[in-house]
Amino acid sequence: MPRRRLRADAVSFSTCITAGHKAGRWDLAAGLLADMRGRRVAPNIITFNASVTALTAGQQWESAVSLLGDMQEVRLQPDLCPYRASVDALFHAGRRVEAARLYRRALQPGIAAYRPAAGRGGRRGIAGVRHRSPLRAC
Repeated sequence: MPRRRLRADAVSFSTCITAGHKAGRWDLAAGLLADMRGRRVAPNIITFNASVTALTAGQQWESAVSLLGDMQEVRLQPDLCPYRASVDALFHAGRRVEAARLYRRALQPGIAAYRPAAGRGGRRGIAGVRHRSPLRAC
């Protein structure tokens, strides 16, 4: 049987990043994203979502928030999932002003509205910002 050489693509990288997240290895997720860029494989929205989620789970909120900016640089519009993960991480790190700022950014047109889980921000949400729509599952 002839051997085939498989090429890594955004799907395979995203799968590995998600597996790293589930294994509690945020560092693996960050390394894979860097490796992806080094191999000139273009990350997609799923890759970024998985990376942001893994970084926030590892309490690496600064890197996670930075990735939101990276997404926009490659002309990908972040959706609810990376915003939710980043806002939650900032909030739980005691960075409520930054969480509120990011929350307001998520409410801009074109981005799904965010609402933290019950008990985290109360009825008015983070820093007194009212919620505009219910949270949709990521």
